[in-house]
Amino acid sequence: MKQLIVIVLMGVCSLVQAQFDQEKWAQEWTESAQYSKALNLWSHMASEAVHQSSEQLRLARKAVFCAKKFGDFESALFWSKRIVEMDAASQDDLRTHMMLMIRLSSVQETLKFLGLAAVRFPENKEVSALSVEFESIRALTKDTLDFSIKRWRPNANGAEFACTPFGEGLVFISSAVGGGAAPLKDGWTGRYFTELKHIENANDPEPKISLLEQLRGEDLFLELGLERTHDGPVAFDQDQNFAVLTRNQPQLDTTVEHGLSRLQLEFFWQREEGWEPANPFPWNSPEYSCGHATFDENEDIIFASDIPGGFGGMDLYSSRWEDDDWSKPENLGPEVNSSGNELFPMVSAAGNLYFASDGWPGAGGLDVFVHPIGSDQIERLGFPINGQADDFAFNFDEAIGEGWLSSNRSGGNDAIYRVEGSPTVGQIMVSVMACDGSSIAEAKMLLKEVNSGLTRSLTSDVNGECSIYGWLGRDYDLTLQPFKGMNSPPSKRLLLDQEQLEVTLDMSFASKENSIVILDEERRPAASALLKFRNADGETSQFVTDENGQFQWSAASQAEDFVSMTATLINYEDLSHEFAPPPPGCLISICDTLQLAPWNEILERIDLANILYDLGSAALRNESKKELDKLVAYMKDKPEIRVELSSHTDCRNDEAYNLQLSQARAEKCVNYIINKGISKRRIVAKGYGESQLLNGCSDVKTCGCAPLNVRQCIPCNEDQHQANRRTELRLLAD
Repeated sequence: MKQLIVIVLMGVCSLVQAQFDQEKWAQEWTESAQYSKALNLWSHMASEAVHQSSEQLRLARKAVFCAKKFGDFESALFWSKRIVEMDAASQDDLRTHMMLMIRLSSVQETLKFLGLAAVRFPENKEVSALSVEFESIRALTKDTLDFSIKRWRPNANGAEFACTPFGEGLVFISSAVGGGAAPLKDGWTGRYFTELKHIENANDPEPKISLLEQLRGEDLFLELGLERTHDGPVAFDQDQNFAVLTRNQPQLDTTVEHGLSRLQLEFFWQREEGWEPANPFPWNSPEYSCGHATFDENEDIIFASDIPGGFGGMDLYSSRWEDDDWSKPENLGPEVNSSGNELFPMVSAAGNLYFASDGWPGAGGLDVFVHPIGSDQIERLGFPINGQADDFAFNFDEAIGEGWLSSNRSGGNDAIYRVEGSPTVGQIMVSVMACDGSSIAEAKMLLKEVNSGLTRSLTSDVNGECSIYGWLGRDYDLTLQPFKGMNSPPSKRLLLDQEQLEVTLDMSFASKENSIVILDEERRPAASALLKFRNADGETSQFVTDENGQFQWSAASQAEDFVSMTATLINYEDLSHEFAPPPPGCLISICDTLQLAPWNEILERIDLANILYDLGSAALRNESKKELDKLVAYMKDKPEIRVELSSHTDCRNDEAYNLQLSQARAEKCVNYIINKGISKRRIVAKGYGESQLLNGCSDVKTCGCAPLNVRQCIPCNEDQHQANRRTELRLLAD
């Protein structure tokens, strides 16, 4: 009897030791991210445990965790169902089970579960919250798009996802048997390491592969060798000779609770002999992941990363190629990134960014969202693109209404689905023409969507042509960015109501009126500045500015072919100004404001305010002669200029007398200058009498010099009268 007891005890001890060893191995595999192997042990131990015991609950939770980690949602649902049947099930267990049911079960089954849970836990607020959440998810699944989807490779072995066009075919990620005689498996999933597969014809998705081809492998980057890494996704630039590939880093991060291998980006050039590595991505780091990169329309990259300082788990970042390297990543901001994960970005030809997220409100797992470039909003795509499972890696050609979607909606396994529908964008084809009908290269334009205000830029090529995509059925404003000299750039309102819309912008842009404004050093209008224009043949024309410092002319006048101008004003440095040439065959259109610089301190300013006269006299004072001597020196230095000397009187005496007196004063100045050697053809004497008084002094008609017996008028003092007895100078055009 004692021997029997000993044997039984030894057997029990052996069983306990065996379970201890199994759990030890299962825990080690879990912590080292070998979830597939760990799941098998956790499931075995949970099956052997006493039904609905606390031990079975603990082991089943381990099994659910590992199953979810590598995407075996059917196993996760199996053990989750066992858990929620136990009295000790927690609120977290209920939530986990509902989310698994949303992925794999029908609406009726999920509603039945929620109903039973409400009866079982009548006072549990979490159950009520789950019911509200489920109704919200159901509403999202009714948001239907006019697309059809179907499984692209229904007979494929292993998981397949992240499809991208390459040549005439497609490249995608596959975990089916890899290349080589002894393909490797990943402990995380228990599957073969993912490789890039290439299908040359998308309409023949399952071509026959010989045993030899299978042994050689189908990896697009076969020349790099078969490494113990997951390959993919991959993206190509527009020429498809430059690629960016996501791979897991070789080292394992064991500083976290569960060991994991982070992602990194690798770049490759396609050469005649095959693909070869390009410069390493400088922002890869063992402390975080960089992956899922794609090229945008400018051939910058957008990628997912959990760089510290983001908005959640994995955020989307952009990086530009500048100074022979990739620039520091810039977060796309809260308009795109949530507190969850944003993954698998793709930029369409229309400039829209598609990505997957589990942080924005969705129907479960990853959902696909679209963010128009330049917008501050995102939009979740409706059913059937988004369902209740993980939907991601949406690569869509909006111009033809076809694309590719990855989803685990079929039994929890990742698979590729073909998406077909109607085009959602049209192509606006722009030609920029000069006034003579020739094409204009490097013309920059803006395309603005009228309702949203979103603006995108485009530039014409050497043939004066360019194209851009827009949403069908929407209004756009297309505006040419002004060239220098263009103040009326052409603009057109467009309704994009066809798949290809041809538009011509005619650059006959010269306005009816052109103008030059001249300002002095204090930015006041410089009246009577002499403007000397020169055309392409060297011929010149002269004009002077008005009291506003402005000169205006018609585009159809002799000024239409001016190429340069010189502004001259006494006491200021000459100012030379060249006009930008217009596009071929077009008239120049000018609207320029220029500021003069005063003479330097070495040159004496000519101050005609010092040319003053006694009452009723035309005789020059000595201080007046000094200023006229300065003018003589200036005119000898500039033999091409002509001037007018104008003289004025105060308001005393009658108008006829004052007009005669002012003319005498002007001629006195002119004769003095002529006697100093200046040709009389270059100077004009003009008397204005009392018609241009500087102050409120006036004659009896306006009460400035009214008789003392007119009470409403105030007589001027002597200083005011002296200010009006003056001589002025202005430059003359030819």
